[in-house]
Amino acid sequence: MAKGNNKINAAPTKSFFITMLIRDLTLRDAIGDLVDNSVDGARSISKDNYTDFNIKITATKDEFVIEDNCGGIDVGIARNYAFRFGRPDDMPLTPGSIGQFGIGMKRALFKIGYNFNIKSIAKTSRFEMTVDVSKWAKEEDWDFQFDTFDEDLEEVSLQERGTKISVTKLREDVQDQFSDNNFIKRLISEIELENLYNIYKGISIKINGKALAARNLQLSKSDSIKTAYWEHDFGNGMTVKVFAGVADANLDHGGWYIFCNDRLIVGPEQTELTGWTGGRSSDGGPKYHGQFSRFRGYVFFEADDSSLLPWNTTKNYMDVDSPTFLTVRQKMVQMMKPVISFLNKMKEERENDNPEEERHLEKMMNESKTVSLLDIEQDMENSTATVFQFPTNLVPRKQKPDENKISYFKPKFQVEKVKKRLNATTLKEVGERTFEYFYEMEVGE
Repeated sequence: MAKGNNKINAAPTKSFFITMLIRDLTLRDAIGDLVDNSVDGARSISKDNYTDFNIKITATKDEFVIEDNCGGIDVGIARNYAFRFGRPDDMPLTPGSIGQFGIGMKRALFKIGYNFNIKSIAKTSRFEMTVDVSKWAKEEDWDFQFDTFDEDLEEVSLQERGTKISVTKLREDVQDQFSDNNFIKRLISEIELENLYNIYKGISIKINGKALAARNLQLSKSDSIKTAYWEHDFGNGMTVKVFAGVADANLDHGGWYIFCNDRLIVGPEQTELTGWTGGRSSDGGPKYHGQFSRFRGYVFFEADDSSLLPWNTTKNYMDVDSPTFLTVRQKMVQMMKPVISFLNKMKEERENDNPEEERHLEKMMNESKTVSLLDIEQDMENSTATVFQFPTNLVPRKQKPDENKISYFKPKFQVEKVKKRLNATTLKEVGERTFEYFYEMEVGE
């Protein structure tokens, strides 16, 4: 029997680990992960109102900086959990957080550059740390070290708590992208979209000095229109809320919006993923096009444990094999069908060449109020129903097989004179009565 050390070294090299860790991560997603961490901090302090919190990002060819006032990182959390490569089983849960696997911040920093400095002030502690990634990668020890730390502070005010991360010695491809104005524009647009609900709740995000704006989550509301609403508790710590209704016509904004812990994962979504299948299967509806530009659907998955949420690991798409997502998608398709029916009826009104006063559904839409989703939620009893509701008595009458439709244009002043002579109240009545008069006088049957 052979003697000696029977241990086989299977530890990964740090260089290989870093390469594999960032291979499938885009620079934009890396920055998104850092924004998520800041939002998690704000969310841990105040879930519904973010007006006191801000995130500032500076991205140039020489340096990347993200700074926030979102609560800071406690020294104990930093020492034992925040910089681990993976989430330890005993890590305290941050209720409703977006971070899931415990690698987002490190992966993002490795993606951006070779040197990073972190300064953070929390409720009763502060620390600073600097990591030279190239140097660290050559060491056997996987630990990082604080430059300075203090975990016995007098309680720090909320305004003073926050984190600043600076990355230098940027990767060459990162320098190129940060020097590209088109990349910065896309970055602003995509971070803005991902965080539209957080911005809607008041958080301020700036990238290179430009303040990101919230796209309003809106629905139409009136005595005649009620948004469809469904909520469900899965019994494992996760819930979902679904709204389906109509709003202003906007081809680019129509569709479904799916959020996980308030972070937009997909949307406006207009493909088979959310039921716009083109009618090829029973689990969907028509393909999305201009006729449905008023459709708005909002889905909110919530879970204290973010690992339960039906998203993919990069948080930029849904887990299409998730039983949870498939169950909710089926409900989404059911909820959207009455809305599609309503929009089809509106199209029917237009295609029948009805004069404006005869386009009852369109008139009803124009007279309805477009309000925020928050307004809908504050008046659920009067604003929502289990099925999307609209007045069916206003639906345009279908043409009978033995009927023909007559439509023509005449000078308005002449029409008004005829209307007055007939004592008619609508253009439809003018057309019907003038036809009846001619038929009686000239045809004589």
